[in-house]
Amino acid sequence: MQGKAEELVELSEIAKGLKLLYPGDNSEQDASKVQGDNVRRLYKFVPHTVWLNDKSERQVTRETIKMRVEVPLDHMIKAL
Repeated sequence: MQGKAEELVELSEIAKGLKLLYPGDNSEQDASKVQGDNVRRLYKFVPHTVWLNDKSERQVTRETIKMRVEVPLDHMIKAL
């Protein structure tokens, strides 16, 4: 994947991210601990290009030049 990392600054986004990172662990759900001047921060990755390998390891040889294909982002979003 190729894209950009962005710091989460809105408490609602941070809270959502913490729930994804630490499901069921209420001790890690305080969004204010990863906001502002705190040492810990939370980031999200926003992809702009995604590739998948179109060959298995068995198909790759020393002569293999290209083994990945670009996947349109709208296909990735639909898959989620």
